[in-house]
Amino acid sequence: MNEHIFIILIALAIDGIWGDNHFFWKKINHPIKYFGKFIDWLDNEFNREEFSSNAKILNGAAVVVAMTFLAYLIGLFLEKLFLIFPFSIIFEAIFVSVFIAARSLFDHVKAVNSSLIQEGLEEGRSKLSLIVGRDVSNLDFGGILRAAIESLAENFSDGVVAPILWYLIFGIPGLLIYKLINTADSMIGHKNSKYIDFGMFTARFDDLLNYVPARFSSVLIIIASFILREDFKSSIKITKEDHNKHSSPNSGWPESAMSGALGVSLGGLRIYEQEEVDEGIMNVSGERDIDDNHLTRSLWIYTTANIVGVIILLLVFIPSIIF
Repeated sequence: MNEHIFIILIALAIDGIWGDNHFFWKKINHPIKYFGKFIDWLDNEFNREEFSSNAKILNGAAVVVAMTFLAYLIGLFLEKLFLIFPFSIIFEAIFVSVFIAARSLFDHVKAVNSSLIQEGLEEGRSKLSLIVGRDVSNLDFGGILRAAIESLAENFSDGVVAPILWYLIFGIPGLLIYKLINTADSMIGHKNSKYIDFGMFTARFDDLLNYVPARFSSVLIIIASFILREDFKSSIKITKEDHNKHSSPNSGWPESAMSGALGVSLGGLRIYEQEEVDEGIMNVSGERDIDDNHLTRSLWIYTTANIVGVIILLLVFIPSIIF
């Protein structure tokens, strides 16, 4: 565990410096893109229109088992491979940093804000579409900012806290299993007519994997809101009252915490694959007219929550070295 914490700390430093804009990813595709291509193939092969509902459910379950087993084997292989090299910890940290989205999430959300203000709605929608799966074509100024804040909160759990947690517990196999399942959930885990059967097991497994990270991420957001003198009391209150309004058993935790801290309403009607999904409104008494100041404050909360997480890791790691 101590070695994993040390590697995570190095990985976070690497991610903070490079993010996803490193020149390396301009030469080859990011691994998540290969995950996406693999999941697309599984979707095309095992989720055909002519299959019955029961067949799609069984196929979806088989796909989850196959993805988990494959990710586990690849993870074991990579752990053994890294041990061959001198300074194996550095190589492993570089690899792990690829699957932590702390810097890239910040950059993407900030880009939505700057593009929206400087270049208008169309460019803001274009930047937003890179980080959300919903239809953004009809979102207005406030709708774009709301979606960006929701994505920031949700992906703090999915893209930062969860991969770190599963790596700390199970090493590279745990990290790869989580990232592959989470990527699959974002692609085939929607509750619409196309994926309600085929994506059912993927969505439920992803819910299980994110159970602890989502709740811990809401705690980090609450602590960050206290440090920044945002409305942390409201953050606690709205988290308790509204976390279950979201259709996901997990996403509502960080989103409601952020909603309370900022004093804004998040959630509501979203469109996926031309079908409406009502996520429920968190902090219904909060401001509905969201502006760029709200998004800037959300980025400060997000950054501070990340720093708090690093401090917690250091508080665990340093005493273990000394004593």
